[in-house]
Amino acid sequence: MARQYDTGLWSRALILVASAVAVVALLLWIVWGLPRLPSIGVPVREIEFDVDTAPAITLSDAEREFLEWHGPITIAVDPDWEPYEWFDDDGAFRGIAADLIEVIFGRLGLEYRVVRTQSWAESLDRSRRGTVDLLAFLNRTPAREEWLTFTDPYFVDPSVLISHEGRDYIADLARLSGLSMALPIGTSTEEELRRRYPNIRIIVVDTEEEAIRMVADRAADLTLRSLTVAAYVIRTQGLFNLKIAGQLPEFANEFRMGVRADRPELRDILNRGIATITPQETQRIINRYVSIQTGTVADYALFLRVSAGFVAIVAIGLFWHLRLRRLHAKLQAREADLTRLSRQLESDIAVQKRLEEQLTRHAEHLRLIIDSVPAYIYAKDQDGRFLLVNRALADRWGVGPDEAVGTTDDDYGATGEQARAYRDADRAVIEAGQPLFIAEEAFTRQDGTTGWFQTTKVPYRDPTSGRPAVLGISLDITERKRTEQLIRRMAQHDGLTGLANRALFSEFLAHAMAAADRNSTRLAVLFIDLDGFKPVNDTHGHRVGDLVLQEVANRIRAALRASDSAGRLGGDEFVALVPDLGDSADIDDVLKVAQKIAASIRAPIFVDGVTATVSASIGIALYPDHGTDEETLLQMADAAMYAAKHLGRDGIEVFRPESS
Repeated sequence: MARQYDTGLWSRALILVASAVAVVALLLWIVWGLPRLPSIGVPVREIEFDVDTAPAITLSDAEREFLEWHGPITIAVDPDWEPYEWFDDDGAFRGIAADLIEVIFGRLGLEYRVVRTQSWAESLDRSRRGTVDLLAFLNRTPAREEWLTFTDPYFVDPSVLISHEGRDYIADLARLSGLSMALPIGTSTEEELRRRYPNIRIIVVDTEEEAIRMVADRAADLTLRSLTVAAYVIRTQGLFNLKIAGQLPEFANEFRMGVRADRPELRDILNRGIATITPQETQRIINRYVSIQTGTVADYALFLRVSAGFVAIVAIGLFWHLRLRRLHAKLQAREADLTRLSRQLESDIAVQKRLEEQLTRHAEHLRLIIDSVPAYIYAKDQDGRFLLVNRALADRWGVGPDEAVGTTDDDYGATGEQARAYRDADRAVIEAGQPLFIAEEAFTRQDGTTGWFQTTKVPYRDPTSGRPAVLGISLDITERKRTEQLIRRMAQHDGLTGLANRALFSEFLAHAMAAADRNSTRLAVLFIDLDGFKPVNDTHGHRVGDLVLQEVANRIRAALRASDSAGRLGGDEFVALVPDLGDSADIDDVLKVAQKIAASIRAPIFVDGVTATVSASIGIALYPDHGTDEETLLQMADAAMYAAKHLGRDGIEVFRPESS
C-alpha cells in the first residue's frame, strides 16, 4: 500500500508541474506573441510662408514692363510625383515644389497659373510646343536645353540606390553586370544611366512608386531615386524590406525651373526670388511631407482565441488528473520523453550559438559597409556623446572608431559656439522626431582643409540603451562647388584675356547706370579698337597675335582706376567703363584715363621673341548725355571710335552728333 501511495503522489506531482509549465508557457506566448498591427499617421500639412517678412525684391523698370506685357505665368508640373509635386483629390497643386514656388513667386509679386495635365509626358509636350511658360521642377539635361533655359537650382537632393534588404552594399555600379534597374519613363536619370552604365538593364515604368514597388516584389534588382522620394515612399507604403544599397554622387538632383528659351528675362527674374530661399525654409518645407508617425494596436480577436485554447488545455489537464491512477504505467514513457526533450534542448542551444555567430558576422558586415562609404557617418545621444563613428570620420580625428565612442565634438577642436550649435541641432531632430537636411555647411575635410558638406540627420532609438538618438551622414560636396564656381567664371569671362565678356560687362554697365540714376551722377563708356593688329597677326601668326591681345588686356587693366571695369567684345575690340562722374569738369578725368590707355598700348610689345607695335583708336560716350541704355551707349562710343580712326588713328574722340 505504501508503494502505491508513493507512486500516486509522484504522478500527481508530475501532472501539477506539467500543468504549471503549460500555464507559464501560455502566459509568455500571450504576452510576447500577441501580434502588433502597424498603423500609419500622416501629419497635417501646415503652410507657414513668411512672404511679407522676406527680403524685399525690387524689380527694375524693364522687368516690371516685361511682366506687365507678359501677364500671369503658366506652369506645367508632374501631376503624380509625391512628395515633390502632385494634384490632390480637390485638384490643388501640392508638394515640396508647390510650397517653394509659392514662396518664390510670392516674394517677387508674380501671378501664376498651374496648368493641370494628365501625365509628365503631356507636361513635357506642352513645354516643347510653347503652350506653357515653364516646367516647375526638373533636372537640366542637354536634350531639354534645346527648348528650355534653366534657373539656378532651388532644391538639391542626392540620389541613392534602393535594393532588397538581402543585397550587399554596391560600391561601384560599373563593375556589376546582369542586374536590372526600374526607372520612371522620361526622366533625365534614365538618359544618363543608359549612357554611363550600359551593363545595367533598364526597365521603364510609369511612376516612382511603381519602380520602388518592383524592387520590393523582386521584379527588379535596383532603382535609383532621390533620397527624399525613397524615404517618403518606403515609409508611407511600409516597404521595410528595402534598404539603401549605395549612392551615385554624379546623379545628385539639382532641381530647377525650366523656362521657355525665348524668355531669358523671366529666368533672370525667377533667379532673384530663388536667391532669397534659405536652407532653413527649405528644410521646414521638406519636413511637412517626408515625416510620418507609427503606432501599434493589439489583435484582441487572437487574444480571445488563445484564451479559449488555454481553457481547453486546463480542462484536459483536469481530465488527466482524474485518470491519475491509470497513468502510472506510462511514467517510463514520460521519462523517455524528458530525455528526448533534453537532447532537443541541447540541439536548440547549438542552433542559438550558430545564430549568435551569424549576428556577429552581420554586425561585422555592417561595420565594413559604413567604413567603406566615402562620407562621415556617426550617431550621437541626447547629450552629444558619440555612439558610433565610421572609419572616415575617425581617421579625420586621428583616432580609431571605437576610441571615439563616448567622446564629444569638444574633444576634437570644436569651439564652444560650434559644439552648442551641433547639440542644439541634434536635440531639435530628436525632439521633433523628424529628419533634418542641411544642403551646405562648412566642415573640416580628411586632408585638414575646410570644405563644403551636405548633411542629413535622422532620429532613431539606440538599440543598446533604448534612448532617443540621432544618426548623421555628411557628404563632401567641395569639388562639386568648385566645379560650379569654375563654370560660372568661364561663362562670364573672356577665355583668352580673362577680361569680362559681353554678358558680364553688360551687368557691370547696368549696375553702374542704376547707381548713376540713384546718385545723380554720370559715367563714360570707352570703345577701344586696336590699330595695326591685323598685320601683326598675319605676319607672326595667331600665337603671337593672342599673346599681343593678352598683353593689351593687361595694360588696359593697369591703366584703369580701382572703380573702373574692362571687357573684351571679341577680336581686337575692347571696352572700358568709367563710373561716378560729376559735372562736365569730370570729362577731363575720362580723357586722362583714355590717354593713359592709349599711351600704354602704344609702347612696344615684346612677346615670344617678337617686337610688335600697335596703337588704339578710342571713342567715348557719356551717360545719360549720349544714351540712356547699353545698346545706345555702345553705338555712340563705337561711332566716336570710328571718327578717331578717320582722323588718322591712334586718337581719342568724345561722341558728337555729327560723328554718327
